[in-house]
Amino acid sequence: MDDFQKFIIHPTGEVIAQVPLATKEEVKQAIQLAKAAFPGWKKTAIGKTSRGFTSLPSIID
Repeated sequence: MDDFQKFIIHPTGEVIAQVPLATKEEVKQAIQLAKAAFPGWKKTAIGKTSRGFTSLPSIID
């Protein structure tokens, strides 16, 4: 699916972000993958998991 949801600042009309929309099947698959990954993630030290979040913006761009 190639549709995007735009996030708009209503007073100005500025688009501040766009995120891709997903089909039901894509959402189900993402949930299954997240559930499978959680046990290992839960056991990971906070310093290591926080590095993953801080590097996320550079991965998304």
